[in-house]
Amino acid sequence: MVTRLQSSQIKLAELTHYFGLTESNDPLFFSELHQDFPELDVSEIDYMDQMRSSYLHMVSYQNSLPQWIETAIIGPLLCLTQALIAPFNMKVGNTIEIPTKVDGGAVLRGDLNSIIMKDGFWAMAIECQEPDRSIEAGLPRLLSYLLANPNRNHPCYGMVSTGGEFVFVKLVNGETSQYALSEMFALRRKDNELYDVFKILKHLINTV
Repeated sequence: MVTRLQSSQIKLAELTHYFGLTESNDPLFFSELHQDFPELDVSEIDYMDQMRSSYLHMVSYQNSLPQWIETAIIGPLLCLTQALIAPFNMKVGNTIEIPTKVDGGAVLRGDLNSIIMKDGFWAMAIECQEPDRSIEAGLPRLLSYLLANPNRNHPCYGMVSTGGEFVFVKLVNGETSQYALSEMFALRRKDNELYDVFKILKHLINTV
């Protein structure tokens, strides 16, 4: 009998157990973050400021807005990075199944939130969480997406967001799969950290 694990319920400890996934402590592992990114132009700055204001306005009324987060935050970010035009395309809701490395017959199964593709390669996997949930709640699910990347010879990248918080992830598949996280960017801080989110997102999507 095949044991089916659900990505929506998977925990980090289970990803370590079933797939040998570990977090890298090497500060150079996620070297893509240590770049001199181009500065934003005036129109990009204005748009990021509007998005931040819109988010803070909406969550002051209610904190369960998953569809609104994707429409008002994630979608515009992807548009501005030009990730929704050729040579990119987006896949939403595809089902993944990954055989585990231990406990023969176990399979991890789940539905992808969204994947940005470029020339047949995965450029960015994205997991959205409701604002009243934490980044930690979405991280195991995002990592399970990245483990399903069919292009195993290339590093893959992801972003998990609650709309108000963002964390980027890099995963390298192999005999010992490893991942590393960026710092957390939060819209509640004094400076508008969407500026940094946009710069990093644009760079990572174009890294593939």
